[in-house]
Amino acid sequence: MVEHDAIYKQLFAHPRMVADLIAGFVREPWVASLDFSTLERLPASFIAADRRRRDSDMVWRARLGADWVYLYVVLEFQASVDADMALRLLVYTGLLLQDLIARGQIPSGGPYPPVLPLVFYTGDRRWLASTSLEDQRPPLPPELVPYQLSCRYVLLDEGRLPESDLPGPENLVGLVVRADQASELHALRRVVRSLLAHLQAPEFSELKRAILSWARSLLRPALGDVQPALVEAVIH
Repeated sequence: MVEHDAIYKQLFAHPRMVADLIAGFVREPWVASLDFSTLERLPASFIAADRRRRDSDMVWRARLGADWVYLYVVLEFQASVDADMALRLLVYTGLLLQDLIARGQIPSGGPYPPVLPLVFYTGDRRWLASTSLEDQRPPLPPELVPYQLSCRYVLLDEGRLPESDLPGPENLVGLVVRADQASELHALRRVVRSLLAHLQAPEFSELKRAILSWARSLLRPALGDVQPALVEAVIH
């Protein structure tokens, strides 16, 4: 689990990966209004009222629309199903907004910026947890419903995504999903070669290293503990 989180945090520490994740898998009209050139990673550790630290996996923000409104993206990587994920993301969202107020980045009393919670799931079991807190309520009197907490998240259950739902070969996250789904070594090598072909420019050097580290973890079941220096040779 620790290795899984570390690998995916390395991959999505680069803004190109976050941009491709949102552009390729959040298929809603407002995504066209995001300025991905303004993507900025933020601290993902928050101090709750009880003084305990709470850690989200990753927080990014990007400018939304013509005005200087930012969309904040709370990104979680999961290798196992969490039945309480909607509640957990509600807590992270509240702590994020409180932290932004405390640091003077948004005004006390609002307006509060929009937040997009997103879960990237790589586990073997199908994700059966509800993606909406509203679906986890008991039956309530209609008059009580408006007072209840609300949270919904975008789920990317990569093992269950059909090829027809994946974005084109220019989308790096789509290629990552294809590689994770590959059942044969030659297919895995072909997809990773495609990924590396997109990362020749100097600004992608850190992302290329992260891709090679991730590829090493995928190759391990077939080839054993491949040395990092040999990963590119094995792929090619």
